[in-house]
Amino acid sequence: MFTTLKNPSLLKIYFIPLITMITQSMVGAIGVLYALELGADILQVNLITTISGAMGIFMMVPFGFLSDRFGRKPMLIIPRIIMLAGTLIQVLATQSDHLILASFIAGFTGGGFWPILASMVTDMVKREKAQEAISTLYLFPVSECC
Repeated sequence: MFTTLKNPSLLKIYFIPLITMITQSMVGAIGVLYALELGADILQVNLITTISGAMGIFMMVPFGFLSDRFGRKPMLIIPRIIMLAGTLIQVLATQSDHLILASFIAGFTGGGFWPILASMVTDMVKREKAQEAISTLYLFPVSECC
């Protein structure tokens, strides 16, 4: 069990969702307060927190296809650059509508995260270890929140 944890290359991939979930948890915790400070009502706060997750779900399949076509590394890097634009909008926001736009951009780029990581993991292991390797990948963000 967990023999994939002995592979240093897989450990690097496993730590990507862990670090991402830690930082997103911190940003999410203050994001609601930030939205309220900018005058958001309850509908806008719900939109800000829901849009990125919903967009991420809708974008998973297209990002999976794009990673097969253009490669794994570009499809991990390019969405992070686009996410930087969303983060800049969030930082420079002067009204709550800007935060909704930033959430939309973050969700659009977030869909590429999981399918590409899962594809990278399965590319790196033997067929008989793929199930264990992917299960271990999904363990990492869960271990952060508990």
